[in-house]
Amino acid sequence: MLSMLTASILDDIQSKTYNGDYDALRWYYGYSFLLFTITNQKNSNKYDYLKEYIFTKIDDTDISNASFHWEFNKYALSFINDDIVKKPCLKKIRESEKYNDSKATNWILLNTVCKLRRGEIKKLPLKLFAYLKFRQDRDGFIWDARKVRSSQYHAFSSFLLYEIYKITGSKNIERRFFKSVRITALLTLNSGEFNYLGRGQFQTFGYGPAFYSLYAAYKETGDEEYKRAANLILSVISSNIENDHIPLVLNECSRFTTSNYEFDSLNHIGWYPYNNFIDYSFFLLYFLDRAKDELGDVSLNNISREHILREHYLKSSGLRIVEKTNYSAVFGSVKGFITNGLPIPYLESRGRRCTPVLGGEQFTKSLYKSNMISLPLDRKKKPPSNSFFFNSNSLILYSWAGLDIYRYKITNSCISILISSLRLFKPSYHISLFGKVVINNGVTKVEYENMVVYLYADILSINRGYSASGVFNVIQLTSKKTPIKIDFKFFKK
Repeated sequence: MLSMLTASILDDIQSKTYNGDYDALRWYYGYSFLLFTITNQKNSNKYDYLKEYIFTKIDDTDISNASFHWEFNKYALSFINDDIVKKPCLKKIRESEKYNDSKATNWILLNTVCKLRRGEIKKLPLKLFAYLKFRQDRDGFIWDARKVRSSQYHAFSSFLLYEIYKITGSKNIERRFFKSVRITALLTLNSGEFNYLGRGQFQTFGYGPAFYSLYAAYKETGDEEYKRAANLILSVISSNIENDHIPLVLNECSRFTTSNYEFDSLNHIGWYPYNNFIDYSFFLLYFLDRAKDELGDVSLNNISREHILREHYLKSSGLRIVEKTNYSAVFGSVKGFITNGLPIPYLESRGRRCTPVLGGEQFTKSLYKSNMISLPLDRKKKPPSNSFFFNSNSLILYSWAGLDIYRYKITNSCISILISSLRLFKPSYHISLFGKVVINNGVTKVEYENMVVYLYADILSINRGYSASGVFNVIQLTSKKTPIKIDFKFFKK
């Protein structure tokens, strides 16, 4: 299955190259990964035109530009045959001693892998273990920075731990890898979705490393839980490939585009300013191809579709995962950036997304506004940036303005949320939902195909909102008396 998938995508890429569809697209490292995938094919001469196109693109690139991703390019080129890398345009990258030296966890790990593969270091530096001590929590989740809880970058960091372990045999790294890949398996819902937390939600960058790491863990241990999660993620990847095209974000808005990032384009919902179509699509293709050779081909016909019922409370990571007969729900504390938080849970029912994830780009001009997120806002229209689970059924959000307390009651057919406030000034509450809003005799409900949401509060406004999930309704709530009550009621299958 992976062989066929890789070949059909490569054929499409070569066709688009003939048409000039990639000519104007920006890239930072994608062509280096694509070059590996091409040279790794048994019939690589079929893609000679594409190969020469890549050489030209790399040769024309100003590698002195600060945006050039040294670690990513060096890593990809380290897997390519020496005869090919002798080309001047590749040699100058591979032999350079430059690195970006970013302090993000995934970059630190990638830097280490590059230096190990290039023979620049023989032993793992102590500062690597110091970073991991503070960046990997007790549950095993790898934070990309102190306030960055991202399932995408967790998955990539987990994969890089596996790379380091296979090179060095370090028992410490081995233990950290299996703790981290266990979290990836726990995050993977019955639908196969895992990339709903933090920066990079639903972006294709994370799915390749997650699939590879889970399948590697299965090969190492024989644990069927890893195999099931890996295959479910692969099914998500394959079901989102349209006409052999890999979108950058797995949502209903994402389409192939010949333009670079535009903050107000619906084609770029879920993108960040640094995102490039070429980088993420070719990066995912690289993982599918490597998995084919190193872990074995996979058939989707053998994937277990059993709907598993489970509950996990990950206190250190600030997450609660609940999968019932009629739905899957993930609750998350708010830590740092708004994309980290899920006080209103991320919900799926029968494989469909029911609630959007929060936010998007917060540092530059973007489509995303603070009043589009399911968080209380103070008088300055700012959400709380800190919270903690008092217990698995109570989440407390806090800021200078006071406290907001979310209490959850969870059954097989309903999730009830009571929101109360301890503030000097009453906050502005918003809830973001897909579905059809119906107001009748003072009762507000949002109707879905497989559930209905009841809002026990007064409605001030209904507007359009955006996040990596796509386009949805933003409903502003108020109530003379707190708590505000929200009921998610699911229809039986």
